[in-house]
Amino acid sequence: MSSVNFDTILEKSHELEDRFLRAPKSDPALLQKIVEEQEHVLRFPSISYSDCYSLGEIIRKLYSEAKYTAPIVIDMVINGHQVFHAAFDGSSPDNDAFIKRKYATVNRFHMASFRMGLMMTQGGTTMSGKYNVPEEEYGAFGGGFPITLSSGVQIGVICVSGLRQVQDHCIIVRAIAQLLQNRPTASN
Repeated sequence: MSSVNFDTILEKSHELEDRFLRAPKSDPALLQKIVEEQEHVLRFPSISYSDCYSLGEIIRKLYSEAKYTAPIVIDMVINGHQVFHAAFDGSSPDNDAFIKRKYATVNRFHMASFRMGLMMTQGGTTMSGKYNVPEEEYGAFGGGFPITLSSGVQIGVICVSGLRQVQDHCIIVRAIAQLLQNRPTASN
């Protein structure tokens, strides 16, 4: 992981958020490229349940520091086992319903749910139209991100629901980048 420039990843997450908030449909191909890069570099050499707890705490901290006013729900699943779930005051079962849809998208298509949404926008279609999946079960909007090992094997999903879709996505990216950046590296 030492070859990853986490400052660049963090900088690009801010660029992604700014571009999308200013003009959501202006350049989905460029935004999609940024998300693909995030998926490629934000991989774990290994991940434990303790790491998931730390990741959840980083998201809670980023959320508090950003002074968002909308409540969120954070959810992480590793190999089908829910290992972290936190609901903020004011959140509702609707947030959990959105998380289920984001989870289903990431789990089935092995990509961030935000990238799926950008692909659908760019293609002028929907997931149900392109993949014949029920829209009430799958979500093509930001806030679901694959938990992938360095080997490329996806072993889980992290979701956030409650903010604008790009903010749900970016808070996850920033948290993963911080966790990986602060991990001790193995000595030779």
